[in-house]
Amino acid sequence: MRWERLFDDLEAQLAETVRAGDDENAREEVRWRAGSLTMRERLLACRATPAGVRLSGGDRLDVTIHTVGADWFAGVADPAGRAADVVVRTAAVSVLRGASSRGAARVPPVPGREPQPAGSVGGPAQVVSAPRVTLPMVLRDLCRRRAAVTVRGIDGVVHGTIDQVGLDHFDLAVHERGIPRRAANVTAVDILAIAGIMTVEF
Repeated sequence: MRWERLFDDLEAQLAETVRAGDDENAREEVRWRAGSLTMRERLLACRATPAGVRLSGGDRLDVTIHTVGADWFAGVADPAGRAADVVVRTAAVSVLRGASSRGAARVPPVPGREPQPAGSVGGPAQVVSAPRVTLPMVLRDLCRRRAAVTVRGIDGVVHGTIDQVGLDHFDLAVHERGIPRRAANVTAVDILAIAGIMTVEF
């Protein structure tokens, strides 16, 4: 009888050790997967909910994200009490705050799989992943459309129209908000380094 109790006790200890090992392995896998998350994946996890963004220059922005690109994201913000579309360079973000972003690490994405778009691009009710679209491509599209933009950079804010986009910079014809880009209205042409911008509002 004593041997049976001893064997039962040893079996119980072994089972507990195996369970503890399984639990530790599971925790280690979660730590490993959380450690491989990128800011881009955290942005995708925000799923059309308002997110608080603090930029590297100290500015704050509340934005509902609808598109996440390779090195940028876009959404609808409400600066100065008026809704506007805004493109944010991901590298300019120092803090991302939002209910969805807090929970993202607990549900790491399956490696190699991108969340799929749930309908048309650009609606604030859905998040669209555009992993191959880079920020210079977005700027070229704004240039092609001759959209008036407000650029917030490390050194300040400037308004104008993008004239052309290079590999790592773009030319901005500076003019007042609300007036068209015409030679008589342009006060300067700034060459802006893409690495120095934080947001582009249009």
